[in-house]
Amino acid sequence: MSLRLRSLLALVPVVVAAAACSPAFGRESAAPHETLECAGGVVQSTAELDRFAACDVVTGDLEIRGSDALDLRGLANLRRVDGSLVIADNPKLSSLSGLARLRRVERLELRDNPELTSLRGLEGVRDLDALVLRKNGLRNVKGLDNLRTVGDLIVANHRRLLSLSALGQLREARSIRIEKNPQLAAQPGLLPSLVRVGESVELSANGGLSASDVRALVARPGLVAEVR
Repeated sequence: MSLRLRSLLALVPVVVAAAACSPAFGRESAAPHETLECAGGVVQSTAELDRFAACDVVTGDLEIRGSDALDLRGLANLRRVDGSLVIADNPKLSSLSGLARLRRVERLELRDNPELTSLRGLEGVRDLDALVLRKNGLRNVKGLDNLRTVGDLIVANHRRLLSLSALGQLREARSIRIEKNPQLAAQPGLLPSLVRVGESVELSANGGLSASDVRALVARPGLVAEVR
């Protein structure tokens, strides 16, 4: 066998091996991801939460209430809730990081979650029809940094809440009620980007807010305010 022929034959296994490793060799291309919709309901345990692990969209309201969950990793694929997302009365819940893919929910309510100190995990949410925060362990609202518009905003009964600075991008709301947050302060500014409120602003029993802080907010053009 000539030297030239031996050289050509030596190349054949290499070419075949390269073709076998190609994604298109011997199999079809992977199918695109299909959106999985799941019906809403009430979740009361980590095991029940895990049943939503593959869900991209929840149709109807989803309530996570009275569960033993420490976090919401069971919702890691969730992108949209066509209804309300209520997270309430969860004594051990300390993180919302499982909601990192969430982009759209009509109404978001977080209530009576004593170990929940921030809202990290909600960075993908830009618009809400309503946001209700009541009696959580919040020290701040980090996680709402990208929220631009909201219908009704309620922040109430947080004895450790120090700042709303993460709402620095909020521009429009239908109504705002901030009450009974005894340590809440305005630094580095109370809702500095807010330019329009359709109905009312109510501020009451927020011990860390001075009269000048309140005046600076309600004096902005476009705001209609009721201050108590």
